[in-house]
Amino acid sequence: KDDEFASIKHKKNGSDKQMEKFFVEDNKKIAHQFVLISFRYFKCIEARECLGQNWKKHDKQKRAPNILAMINQFNSVSNWISVTILNASSAKQRAKWVNKWVRIGELLFDFHDFQTLGAIHGALSSAPIYRLKKMWKKVDKLCKVKLEEFRVIYDSRAGWSNLRKIHRETKPPMIPYAGSFLNVFYGIDEGNKNTKADGSVNFSKLMRLHTHIQRLHDLQKSSFDNLECEFKLQEFLKTCISKYSHLTETQLYAKSTVA
Repeated sequence: KDDEFASIKHKKNGSDKQMEKFFVEDNKKIAHQFVLISFRYFKCIEARECLGQNWKKHDKQKRAPNILAMINQFNSVSNWISVTILNASSAKQRAKWVNKWVRIGELLFDFHDFQTLGAIHGALSSAPIYRLKKMWKKVDKLCKVKLEEFRVIYDSRAGWSNLRKIHRETKPPMIPYAGSFLNVFYGIDEGNKNTKADGSVNFSKLMRLHTHIQRLHDLQKSSFDNLECEFKLQEFLKTCISKYSHLTETQLYAKSTVA
């Protein structure tokens, strides 16, 4: 694992100059591009992928390719965010990256991209980042308050009840957090048999599935046409996101012990 991670310092996302330019890039522009990228993944999900826990089957790549692509994208974004922090040269610089990601997260909340916001929250609350005590002492106090708000929103107890409430109350366009909406389909499938005791079809289960699939479909039909695509910035983000998609939390944690 050390060999795989050894070049991370010299393999920063693009050149050092590119990362310096990205660091001072307008956070709203960055958030816009994240929304557009995330929405493309979300729009591709087909109704059949959400049924019967297809994303968990042994042949899930065939049954639910777009759900898996959205999950992999989430993990890749989270990895890259962690790397930007771990690659920083000092606790002070790492804290500045945390501040930047929190502020981007605030904008993503406003733009209703709960998937990418979840990736930011996931990265900043992960063990490799959470353990950086010197860094956290230097993080802006207001950003710490906002992070606590994110923690409450993404509390997974009771099936992400806080986030599901926000999902219900948010008007389209919106990109829901995959963990939350998949948990709904999982609950319906696990808690309800396809047939009743008398052998008849369980129409109650079918209606619940239809309601949630229709909700997803309605969200997919909406658009973020008001957001302008910044092609160069978007391509830069996609390159950075894909570069560290292979990393495991164990590898990131190993890096954090020498950060």
